[in-house]
Amino acid sequence: MNILVTGGSGKIGKVIVRHLLETGHAVRSLDRSYVPVAGAQVLVVDMRQPEAIYAAMEGVDAVVHFGNHSNLGRALPQVVLGENLTINANVCQAAVEIGIERMIFASSVQAMAGWPGPEFGDLPMPPHALPVDGDTPAYPGNCYGLSKALTEDMLRYYTRVHDLSAVALRLPIVIHGRPKRWREFLTMEDGGRRKEWGGWIWTEDVARLVSAILASDLPGFRVYHPSGPLPAGTAGAEEIASTYYPDAPRREPGKPLSCLIDVSRITDETGWKPTPLEDLPERDWTMFGKNQGPGSSRPSRRVG
Repeated sequence: MNILVTGGSGKIGKVIVRHLLETGHAVRSLDRSYVPVAGAQVLVVDMRQPEAIYAAMEGVDAVVHFGNHSNLGRALPQVVLGENLTINANVCQAAVEIGIERMIFASSVQAMAGWPGPEFGDLPMPPHALPVDGDTPAYPGNCYGLSKALTEDMLRYYTRVHDLSAVALRLPIVIHGRPKRWREFLTMEDGGRRKEWGGWIWTEDVARLVSAILASDLPGFRVYHPSGPLPAGTAGAEEIASTYYPDAPRREPGKPLSCLIDVSRITDETGWKPTPLEDLPERDWTMFGKNQGPGSSRPSRRVG
């Protein structure tokens, strides 16, 4: 399959590009700056300009779209919102005009987490229902999350009106190895973890999920919220829910919770399963930079 990966030189995108190449796909890696990738065709494109997108998509079977502003710290909120929507509209419109039928979009947990909404302050937003999954209604609390939620609506339109199938991935925090250092960070003692229901995902698992989606026949539009399981040794889902989300409704009232984030639909439809934190390899911080990690500063959320 010929696949275009936007944001292909980013911290997540480059792992996806490598994984797709290793599994036999032809890959075009598109980004705003040139970073050579062995085996891939590399394109430098300003995706805010619609004309540039068309040439990049010619002959492509699927688009893996990770090329967005990654968080509010990189630009003014209105710039993040406006440019992400411009980029995403340009990519979607070019795809349907050229006849591309498959797309995977990097959405974010912030499309539904509601923080830093003023009504919650430092408190975690009560989930719409537990366990959380891709069907949890959108509830953005900042312009970055809003850009993702609105793009999900954009994809609903394009998949309904055109011959396009699409999956939006509401990614939680993405980690890269070093499970011993991450175990402390990924506890519910951290307020940010509570606001995202303890979600996390390994970079390699993002790439494996992209491959699994591309290998599956998934018509229409769907939203996935992939996540790894709660780390071993932490409190169980039922105890966490009773402590931090006592008023949250349950999808199955009366049944004890086995998880806070339910990925069973993803597994049923694609065969993908997340890797437990305990099984991750120890690695250098090549994803985040030499001095980053839980012991120094919180990792960037840059997507693509």
